[in-house]
Amino acid sequence: MNSFFITGMFRSGTTLVSRMFQSHPEIACASDPYAPLFKEFRNQYAASIHNLKDFVLESESPHDDYYYYDSKTSFFHDLQTESFEMSCENVDWVALLDKMANFSKPYSPLLFPYFNQLPGSTFKETLVNGIDLIKQAYGDDKTKLVGFKEVWTNEFGTHIVRDIPNSKVVHIIRDPRAVCASNLVTSAPYPMIFLLRQWRKACSAALYQQKFSKYGENVFILRYEDLISQPDVYINKVCDFLEIEPHENMYNPSTYLDGNNQQWLQNSSHKDSILGFNMESINKWKDVLSDRQISMIESMCCGEMSLFGYQTEQNQFFLSDDIIFNPPEVKQADIANWLRPFVDQSEQSLVKELSLERVRLSALTSDKEIDKKIAIKLGLWSETFQMMRENLKRNYL
Repeated sequence: MNSFFITGMFRSGTTLVSRMFQSHPEIACASDPYAPLFKEFRNQYAASIHNLKDFVLESESPHDDYYYYDSKTSFFHDLQTESFEMSCENVDWVALLDKMANFSKPYSPLLFPYFNQLPGSTFKETLVNGIDLIKQAYGDDKTKLVGFKEVWTNEFGTHIVRDIPNSKVVHIIRDPRAVCASNLVTSAPYPMIFLLRQWRKACSAALYQQKFSKYGENVFILRYEDLISQPDVYINKVCDFLEIEPHENMYNPSTYLDGNNQQWLQNSSHKDSILGFNMESINKWKDVLSDRQISMIESMCCGEMSLFGYQTEQNQFFLSDDIIFNPPEVKQADIANWLRPFVDQSEQSLVKELSLERVRLSALTSDKEIDKKIAIKLGLWSETFQMMRENLKRNYL
């Protein structure tokens, strides 16, 4: 069975895209069904390593951004080469299936009765089983293509196209200012530094997989803004990539169904339910973010923003002393409960992290040659970091 994987930052339109595909009579597509499985893969790999150096990995922690430290970048790149053929013999399936059921129930509840059929002897076999279960739960005898979407998982795109037969990956990218604004107006926000580093990692993963890996022909990058502003064009493009004819339902969001096969209303954090391709969502961040927040976002993400065609408000990028010592950050007590144990919003920590960001920005905007090992610490892949440097030099410096 041909399959595809949709991934991107949360608040980036990934659910819209998955519901769009599910509206196609020949596609079965599930939203957020298997996130704990990717974390379990990471955890099982970490458990197999006897020396994690200084990288402390907790089993419930979010996927790291992996910047700046040898211990993190080494683990990240070793994990990139690890195959989904890894054995599942040490997986606690009772605990994992319980997590997956609880996590997926709000988004893909029709999968719940099938979870006992998911476990395989390897992670590859488990995911292949999972693809078949999506067809059973959300497809029928007309189904030609099966997909699923997960957020926070862009770095696993290589594993999907390399290890899962007949598979492709669609990366969704959205303006980081819009991602931050959408999150910050909620009652349980995430730290900006956390969000922006995760956004950068997602961008770099998408670029590397498409431009520098041998699987690039099976990787598609879709900007949220392009889909919203030109749905006719980009629905056709992504369907062409997936080698399936588009269906009229895809152009009409009123036909989209949620995980219970009821009419789907787009999840908006801006206190309004949306039905359709909402152009207003593109620039809503301008009404939410302060000038200092915008400056911080653009200075931390200018390299990736430039590559993906996001026009910045400022023409020069800098992290001022005021931003470093008095950042427009979320307070520790306000952070979402699940994330709070894994982040440190103390003054000492913020000064340290933003000082590292200043070093990164200086390297991005410098004419001096950067050592490959340093480029990996600053950009995860030296190739994508060099792309950013060259693009910034052409367009801003």
